[in-house]
Amino acid sequence: MSSDLVTFQYVGATELNRVTLDAGGITLEARAVVGAFYPWQRLFWDEVLGVYVWESHDWTAVVVGALIGAAALAAAGVIYLCEGPALYSLISSGAGGAAIGVGLWLGMRVRRRCCIRLEAGSSSVQFHTSRADVVPFLLARLGIARSENSELAAAGAP
Repeated sequence: MSSDLVTFQYVGATELNRVTLDAGGITLEARAVVGAFYPWQRLFWDEVLGVYVWESHDWTAVVVGALIGAAALAAAGVIYLCEGPALYSLISSGAGGAAIGVGLWLGMRVRRRCCIRLEAGSSSVQFHTSRADVVPFLLARLGIARSENSELAAAGAP
């Protein structure tokens, strides 16, 4: 990692986003399903008035686990309705339940994500990442000293 640049991507609700923290500020770029990245929002470091950092669940892992589990449970139902072998239906049901359980476990316990919101006078920027180097880089870039007694530490931010 360069000390002047941090770039990472995250998936939004309907698009893939890229965040670049550079010497001048923060740039958010978006990309639709097909196409190149286009600049979406730019915020300069001297415009930042507030920084909020918190930890959240990784809902992507939960949703993927639920979708895979639902597909396996649907397959078990089809096997049962078509009077297929009961063993296959049981195996598919077990795999569906396991996929849902693993997705919940990963999303709630293992893959926590760090959410960051930067407030400026006219706008705000919010993004999330699972990279551990983003928050220290951001706080150092803004000149915010982080102590163990700060609100960031009390909130459990990484």
